[in-house]
Amino acid sequence: MNYEKELINEFFADIRKFKKKVLEKTNNTFNISFIKYIKNENNENIDTKRFTLQKSFYPKNLDKVIFNNKIYYKNREKFENIYISLNNKNEKTNLLWLDDIKLNNFTAEQLKYMTLVETSENNYQAFIILNKEITKDELKQVKLYFCNKYNTDRGSIDFTHLMRLPYFYSYKHKEPFYVIVKQYQTKLLNIQPILNKIKNNKTINNIIQQPKQPNKIINKIDENELKKIYDKYIEIKKEELTKIDYSTIDYRFLHYLHYYTNIDIKSINFKSILYNINERKKGHISDYIQRTINKVIN
Repeated sequence: MNYEKELINEFFADIRKFKKKVLEKTNNTFNISFIKYIKNENNENIDTKRFTLQKSFYPKNLDKVIFNNKIYYKNREKFENIYISLNNKNEKTNLLWLDDIKLNNFTAEQLKYMTLVETSENNYQAFIILNKEITKDELKQVKLYFCNKYNTDRGSIDFTHLMRLPYFYSYKHKEPFYVIVKQYQTKLLNIQPILNKIKNNKTINNIIQQPKQPNKIINKIDENELKKIYDKYIEIKKEELTKIDYSTIDYRFLHYLHYYTNIDIKSINFKSILYNINERKKGHISDYIQRTINKVIN
C-alpha cells in the first residue's frame, strides 16, 4: 500500500507540474476523454471509441478530476489513452498546440517557445503559450500556417482537437508508449507577426484563388503589374508549401485575369511572366501557354 501511495504521489507531482507550467497559463476550460482502440487478432487498430470523462473543468482542478475518475491508476483500469481538449464554449485562447511535429523542421530559437510532449518515439505534440488571446478562427488560421510551413498534422487544426495528457500510456500502436514531457518552456510567443503574415498572404491568395463561379467583378490592372502579382503569389506558396505545383498556379493566375480583370489573356506575353517557364516547359512553351488559356476560357 505504501508503495502504491508513493507511486500516486509521484504521478500527481508530474501532473501538477504540467498543469502549472502549461494549462494554468490559460483562462480556458477543458474536457478530459478516454479513447478505446478496438484491435483485431493481429493487434491492429480497426476502430476507436471515445468516452468523455468530464466536461468543462478548469486546469486547477485537473488532479481532482483525475482522482475522482480513478484514472490515476493508469493501466490498471485500462484508462491508457487519456486526452484533454479545449472546451468549445471558450471563445478565445492563448494556448496554441501543434500535433505530429518534427523537431528538425524548427530552429533552436523556435523550440524555445515549445513545451514538448513525446507521444510516440520521436513524435511530439507542442504546447505554445501566446502573448495574447486569439479567436477560434484565428487559432485555426495560425495552426494551418504551421501545417503548411512546418509540415505539422493538418488534421489537428480544429479548436477542440485532442491532446494527449502526459504521464499516461499510449496504446495507439502495437507497443505501449509512456507519454512524457521532454521539455518545458514558458516563453511567450508574440503571435501578432504571424497574424499579420496570414492576413497579407490571404490578401494576395484571394487575388488569384477565386470561387469556381466568377462574380464578374472587374478590376483594372496595369500589364506592368502582372509579374509583380504573380511573383508575390509564388513567394507566398514557397513559404506555405514544401512542394509547389506551378502549372496549377499558372492556371489560377490566368483564370483570375480572365474573369476578374480588364486584361485580355490572349494578348499577353506570358513567357516573360510565368515562373521559370523556359526550363519547366522547354520545347513546348507556346503550346503550354495556349492550352492553359484555352482551358481557362473554355
